[in-house]
Amino acid sequence: MHWIRECTVATEDEKVELIKTLRKNKKAELKRLGELLPSGGRTVMLNGVLEVPYCPDSGSDFTVIGRSHWEQLRALDPIITVEELSVPVENQTFDSTVVTARLKAKLHVMIHRAVGPVEPMSMATCWWWMSTMVS
Repeated sequence: MHWIRECTVATEDEKVELIKTLRKNKKAELKRLGELLPSGGRTVMLNGVLEVPYCPDSGSDFTVIGRSHWEQLRALDPIITVEELSVPVENQTFDSTVVTARLKAKLHVMIHRAVGPVEPMSMATCWWWMSTMVS
């Protein structure tokens, strides 16, 4: 894997065309992804301090939280008990980015539904994903 601008095989015109094509494809991917992302109306409250969007029944076996939401949650609720996973878990996203979960925490989750808030009987174990680049 290398950067287009550093490619020694392609001409400058080919590089420009390739960049245009990649941007066009990226916009198409983002448009399709937008259809899959949670709507603004579906939110979950974490530990009673942070409201974040969620995707119901995504098919995932795990509850995960991204780095930015994790950092916001830690700032709002610094007493969260964090544990290291005994074995880090890697996953590949749609754009070939690899994300690795190394930490987990038990969180109180309240799901906002049309009929009112729903709170599971037990705390949810959430993994914190960190992205890493793959070559």
